[in-house]
Amino acid sequence: MKLSNKAYDILKWCSLLTVPAVTLILSVSDAIGWGAGSTVAAIISALGVFCGAVIKISTDNYYKEDEDNGDS
Repeated sequence: MKLSNKAYDILKWCSLLTVPAVTLILSVSDAIGWGAGSTVAAIISALGVFCGAVIKISTDNYYKEDEDNGDS
């Protein structure tokens, strides 16, 4: 799997935003007593990990393709 530049950029931004979003949700939910905060944070964390895995696979395939074509 090799992502387009646009798809890569979207996934990258999603991954970069998940960690601060989780921190914000956990902090605010604790402060206001919202019990579902940890569940929402866990779901967002899982999505961030998935996006990171897709980015890693795509990046590895991109560089493997360059090596197969003799590019360095």
